Amino acid sequence: MKKISKYLSTLGCTALLFLLSAVSFPLCAKAAPQDTVSSAEQYALIFDPAYYTAANPDVAAAFGSDANLLFQHFLTTGIAEGRQGSASFNVYSYAANNPDLVVVFGPDLPAYYKHYITSGFAEGRSATGSPSASVQPVSEQTTQTKSTDPTIGEVHTLVNQYRQENDCSALSLSDDLNKAANIRATELEQSFSHTRPDGSECFSAMKSLGISYGWAGENIAKGQRSSSQVMTAWMNSPGHRANILNTHFHKIGIGHFTTGNGIQCWVQLFSD
Repeated sequence: MKKISKYLSTLGCTALLFLLSAVSFPLCAKAAPQDTVSSAEQYALIFDPAYYTAANPDVAAAFGSDANLLFQHFLTTGIAEGRQGSASFNVYSYAANNPDLVVVFGPDLPAYYKHYITSGFAEGRSATGSPSASVQPVSEQTTQTKSTDPTIGEVHTLVNQYRQENDCSALSLSDDLNKAANIRATELEQSFSHTRPDGSECFSAMKSLGISYGWAGENIAKGQRSSSQVMTAWMNSPGHRANILNTHFHKIGIGHFTTGNGIQCWVQLFSD
């Protein structure tokens, strides 16, 4: 069984107060965490069996009106296919009405459903309208990258400068890890923690995108106003510095998100 070692480091600031913590531990044969957003009751905001059968006659022909079977189809197949589960929630409308989410989630349709359940509905985000699914508002090109957010390139450059100074090989910037890091960056507004708002561990953001790893690490920060400021703070903290200079890591993803009240959230995700 492949050994998984995870390094977690946390950095935050409120006004003039900086909060620092770091923890690391090895794990062997750890099962993937259970998704806490998985029950029909939790999905009631976006799933209505009667609507689902009416909107998807092929599914109705296969499963009839059995609410449990319909819900399981929605979870295992329907969401990924972009099928709408409720008249009050349209995944394409949700993306079109909330372009900040498109920057984070790109084409990952399930992420929009989960976001609406865990925070979007409570935030009053609009999920109605009827944009054509053929005019897909969710595309790979909209995912935040080095070219669309210069701070990602700046942080990547600084990371490799520090690694070079300490005789460590350079980290390659991974588009997939960028996507996962951007997901995590937006989640820091709701919960500044290595535990995600849905209760799962931080690395589940990587797993949800099909990213495999043997070694993984996460650095998070909140409140720093520039790439150089957050990197200086991370490098002055032993736990964060250890992640940045870890020789087991060969790839990095960088997330950057600014909240509605102007607070910047930062994430680094590392993998082998």
